[in-house]
Amino acid sequence: MVFIGIDVGTTSIGGAVLDLEKRNIIEIKNVESNAWLQASNSWERIQDPDIVFKKVSEILDYFIKKYKDIMGICITGQMHGIIYLNNKGIPLTPLFTWQDNMVLHLLFLFDVKKIRLKQWKLLSH
Repeated sequence: MVFIGIDVGTTSIGGAVLDLEKRNIIEIKNVESNAWLQASNSWERIQDPDIVFKKVSEILDYFIKKYKDIMGICITGQMHGIIYLNNKGIPLTPLFTWQDNMVLHLLFLFDVKKIRLKQWKLLSH
């Protein structure tokens, strides 16, 4: 039973072909994502979803052409990333990565004297 595993990260996108019966890694392929977008603000960490999709597609296409007995594909992604899509699955926004600090920036737009930030126990990664 051969499966493809894909890990969609912010720095790189990796793929592996796994033989689950033999518990063996057949092949690994990694590419740099190179999807970072020029941000208007220092706290933004955004990526181009079309570039990410293209890189994932390239890895999948490579493995599918090379290995004819693929039984399934498993995909994992970065933590806390979000893309807003329309009803046809087309991205409406960039990929806001887990490194984006928009929420912290928005907090400071409020009058911090009236907000007790310590009670919120804000934590960052």
